[in-house]
Amino acid sequence: MGKILFFRLGERDRISVSQLVRSLQNILGVLEDLDASISNRKSGSVRWEVAVLSKNSPPLIGVEGFPISIKRPDTTQDIQRAVLGGIGMLAKKAERSSYYSDSVLEKLRKLALQSKSIGPLKVYSDDNGGKEKKQETSINESTLNNIEELIGVKYKGFGSVVGSLDAIIVHKRYEFRIWDEKTGKPVTCFFSHEKLDMVKENLKQKVLVYGEVNSNQRGEPVSILVEGVEPRKSQNTLPTIKEMSGLVKDMYEGKTLKEYLEDIKND
Repeated sequence: MGKILFFRLGERDRISVSQLVRSLQNILGVLEDLDASISNRKSGSVRWEVAVLSKNSPPLIGVEGFPISIKRPDTTQDIQRAVLGGIGMLAKKAERSSYYSDSVLEKLRKLALQSKSIGPLKVYSDDNGGKEKKQETSINESTLNNIEELIGVKYKGFGSVVGSLDAIIVHKRYEFRIWDEKTGKPVTCFFSHEKLDMVKENLKQKVLVYGEVNSNQRGEPVSILVEGVEPRKSQNTLPTIKEMSGLVKDMYEGKTLKEYLEDIKND
């Protein structure tokens, strides 16, 4: 079982009911999406309970996770670390952790948008009675700018990306991510249920993914609406020069290379 995870909703004395409800919906959505990614189960493996609910200045909510079943591994601490670590990363730079799907980023984007009107949303864990170091981060306008750089679409067009297909996510929609060989950054690949078998066949392989590519303002691909996936052979599996030598017989029609080139020139 993990520690209590706290969310302080802005910096104002009061927020509207609609802002409160939207905040809680997006917070729960982030927790559920990360749960599905970490546990590799579409329905997740953790239930979230309200441990603290305080109307101070501003409102504060604390949530605690409990495993749905004792037969499954307890991933609550892993989820909490992913929340704090991933949000902390996004507050500093346009980079996501491996568990942060576009769905997670979209929910965090909505929370970051609210920070413009109610102030930064502070996220932290308890310190277990002073026995552990308190972890703390926030969702603010810098978070918003970095998320929009990651998933904001500036250009669209048909194209392809080469990278490693390491994991498939089927929570709410079908997607997987590959790390683009050119940029070294993850690209989210969305596909239909009909393509699931094709994607599974190429799992844990280097692949070429093609379809409609969405690129950011720097021209870097951020997502693809997948039309096809093909295995990409490693350079190590390609034949060497020595292995290819002799494959083509009598290339110069029995002449030396010099004689052959002179004949071509005269023709």
